[in-house]
Amino acid sequence: MQETGTRNAESGAAAFGLDGSGIVFWNLTEAALYERSIARGETRLSAAGTLTVETGPTATSLQDRYIVREDVSEAEVWWGANQPIGREAYDTLRADLLVYAAGRSLFAQDLFAGAEPAYRVNVRAYCECAWQGLFLRTMLRRPEREELADFIPALTVLSIPGFKADPERHGVRSQAVIALDLARGEVLACGTLNAAELKKAVFGYLTHVLPARGVLPLHGAVTVGENGDAALYLGLAGTGKTTLAVDDARTLIGDDEHGWGPSGLFNIEGGCHVSAARLSAAATPELFTAANRFGTVLENVALNGETREPNYAGAHMSNARATFPLEAMPHASLSGRAAAPRTLLMLACDTEGVLPPIARLNPVIAMYHFLSGYSARWPGAEKDGPQGAQPETTFSPCYGAPFLTRHPSVYANQLRALIERNEVTCWLVNTGFVGGPAGTGRRVPLALTRRLVEAAISGALGEADSRTDPYFGFSVPTSFPGFEPQMLNPARNWPDIKSYEAAARRLAGRFVENFERFEEAVDEEVRDACPRLAIAAE
Repeated sequence: MQETGTRNAESGAAAFGLDGSGIVFWNLTEAALYERSIARGETRLSAAGTLTVETGPTATSLQDRYIVREDVSEAEVWWGANQPIGREAYDTLRADLLVYAAGRSLFAQDLFAGAEPAYRVNVRAYCECAWQGLFLRTMLRRPEREELADFIPALTVLSIPGFKADPERHGVRSQAVIALDLARGEVLACGTLNAAELKKAVFGYLTHVLPARGVLPLHGAVTVGENGDAALYLGLAGTGKTTLAVDDARTLIGDDEHGWGPSGLFNIEGGCHVSAARLSAAATPELFTAANRFGTVLENVALNGETREPNYAGAHMSNARATFPLEAMPHASLSGRAAAPRTLLMLACDTEGVLPPIARLNPVIAMYHFLSGYSARWPGAEKDGPQGAQPETTFSPCYGAPFLTRHPSVYANQLRALIERNEVTCWLVNTGFVGGPAGTGRRVPLALTRRLVEAAISGALGEADSRTDPYFGFSVPTSFPGFEPQMLNPARNWPDIKSYEAAARRLAGRFVENFERFEEAVDEEVRDACPRLAIAAE
């Protein structure tokens, strides 16, 4: 392969097995990647200066993500949630991808995953599409130019969307594959333009290697106040992590993936990957400004006619995304590091309208809810769904089950120890529905959630009068200045108390049923944190 650009000449494409008549462009900057992607017909330039790309109507299914199963991974991987692929099938796919790539241009980027030098992981990506190279260059952290000459990857990503896997030959389910080889430190991606799968695969690798180094990988956002007090927001996509973390009064460390280690919190990424559906300057001015700039990649956002203005209003919420560097956000910290959090907020989009707007958790109940990962999945998060579809109840352990390589109890035990060691105050925040289930209830007002989160972070909410919820056992504020008591009590927002109680019993039962798979992995204290069966069965 011909190679051009700044790189480690002793650890180039040939070291990975890439050889042939193609060319590898090493570590191109944004402007050069713009030029290449447009010239190759991959993307279009919008009037806002962004690159726009259509990745197709569907994302990749969870069943298309694999981990190589062999002696190295057999005992360490959580096979209950991860799809195995055999060594022979993986090697066949790898060889076929290398043959396919041999005569093509590739765009290589050398990057860091992790802002903390002691725990960061060197990531090298070879991308068939220039825009995917820009995506990863934006989402991960960039070394200084002088560091590239000695760069040696711990994880190598090969993204070849033009290659379609053969299910029979490669031992897979479909033409789209994302396969992780833990032993070699490799990711193979083919048959899909969904760039989010690349960042998810990197995070998946980190969920395997970081715990052994004393670092807890987390799917969440982090902010810091003027006094250095850090807040950690955990939650699934669509629960409001980014929205709540964008706060003029606080510094944004990162909005999606972090590590929590001995020295505190650090951002794994260097960019933001947010929903672009219905994005507007009126509703979210900071995000709108960041999305409409040079260097941003817009996925599945149509351009309006000859003006080429992005049409956010017509974008489908399940697959319209904006990717931009963290520095595009106001009040963002480029260091990517913070002290251990003083406040932890678990965001749950409650589809049943049962949970209160906010509730305080002790460390044991916090571990229970972290393991449960109760929230909502919007149809289309993995496969594109119909417009206007209602969210579906889901339990995603540790708020990141699709990306976890180890058993959830590994991360939950780490979290409990960190909470207790650092005396962290924990809260469960309902960003979902109130007054009834999805379809009949209404969303918890964002303004209310913001004010409650602000009070929780300041410590003022912890001083409020409270009651113990009879079903879930957590502490619920009963009054707080500026809030009507009925706003804090979900039962008082339903048409009648009996309907609420029936819904609460159903949800409590679902929690109990879901947690049965974890009972043998936790101690009696955590098992006792489950919803109260006697009440739920009445």
